[in-house]
Amino acid sequence: DGFEWLMQKGFELMLMIRAKLDSREALRQLSATVDHLGRFVSDLSEAAGRASVEKAHIVQELLLRLLGVQQSFDSQRGTAAIPMHQAKVLDRSSRLQALNLEAVLGERMESMVSAMGKLRTLLKIKVEDGNDLVMAEGTIAELGAFFGKLREVAAQKQLDEFELFVSLRS
Repeated sequence: DGFEWLMQKGFELMLMIRAKLDSREALRQLSATVDHLGRFVSDLSEAAGRASVEKAHIVQELLLRLLGVQQSFDSQRGTAAIPMHQAKVLDRSSRLQALNLEAVLGERMESMVSAMGKLRTLLKIKVEDGNDLVMAEGTIAELGAFFGKLREVAAQKQLDEFELFVSLRS
């Protein structure tokens, strides 16, 4: 049954994200963010293929740009949006092969850096290396499936998506 699946999956996924879903608008924004991050994950794969590097290499480059300036690991701190254990990023640039990310991403560079920030802010897992990325990709895919099923079941039951979402928690 779709409702039972939504209840179970919704409970699991809400434990993995940082989001206060207390309004229709908050739920709509999360759904839009998940769609955006799904495209980001696809773009990562495409960029890594074009550059003939692992996706984790692209992630490292994006993280370095997201930080803005290179800081020592010890001087990095958490923020209101990202706790310290997720905020710290090891500078692996000396171990990475030279990659001209600007040439690989072109005009998408800024939006990819921004999406990397959104991914790290949304998920309660650190996203720093290839293994972290696999977990993040899986979570984004599951969130996408959740919102797809939420829309489907809401239409079947002739409910507003937010009403259905609230009913999952009661």
